[in-house]
Amino acid sequence: MRKFLGALCMLLGLALLAGAAWLLLENRAEESAAGDAAGTVMSEMRAAMEGALSTTGLASPGASVSPDASASPDASASPDASISPDASVSPESTLVPEATPVPQATPIPEMPTMTIDGETYIGYLEMPTIGLTLPVMSDWSYPKLRIAPCRYWGSVYDNSMVIMAHNYDRHFGRIATLELGDPVQFVCADGEIFSYVVSGHETLQPREVEHMLDGSADLTLFTCTYGGRTRVTVRLSRVLAY
Repeated sequence: MRKFLGALCMLLGLALLAGAAWLLLENRAEESAAGDAAGTVMSEMRAAMEGALSTTGLASPGASVSPDASASPDASASPDASISPDASVSPESTLVPEATPVPQATPIPEMPTMTIDGETYIGYLEMPTIGLTLPVMSDWSYPKLRIAPCRYWGSVYDNSMVIMAHNYDRHFGRIATLELGDPVQFVCADGEIFSYVVSGHETLQPREVEHMLDGSADLTLFTCTYGGRTRVTVRLSRVLAY
């Protein structure tokens, strides 16, 4: 009986190890695919922007710029919206809000957009000190977050924008290493540049939506910790050119 129980425990242990190894490989494959997807979009976005600025005015295939298009995120959620993990995503790549926050009394200023392969983008984010340049989608969904960071709320024009992403290494997995004073730029779809510096770091709980959107920073970036229990939040202040 003891030998049987010992063998059974060994088999269960091996099964658990195999399951953990499979999940790890799946996470790594998903992370690699997400990084590749963002890189492909960035190449098309740069080509489209260069094309729009050229004398021919031609953008790259599959990409089009719409300077006057509305890019306001959907804001139909209830006041108790939370920033909670998606149970369908593995713990090592978990993030996101269940719903967007309540609409502001003042409408969010529109931002120019760019369409690439059927998805709408508002521009791209440059974080040179951690070697990342990432496209940013105009609104978020779980499938979109597997391609690129997404706008969760706000606009660069009223210093209220919040950008979210999974903690993939080539998305927002390294934003916690940004240091105070590090430069960050957001480049709009029409080429306008907004410059920022890192002004602070916070660790927020999943339901601290109001604090996430409290206007204490001109730009906010956030992702989740591994396991999805808290949110790594980076606050940035805008640097104005004189």
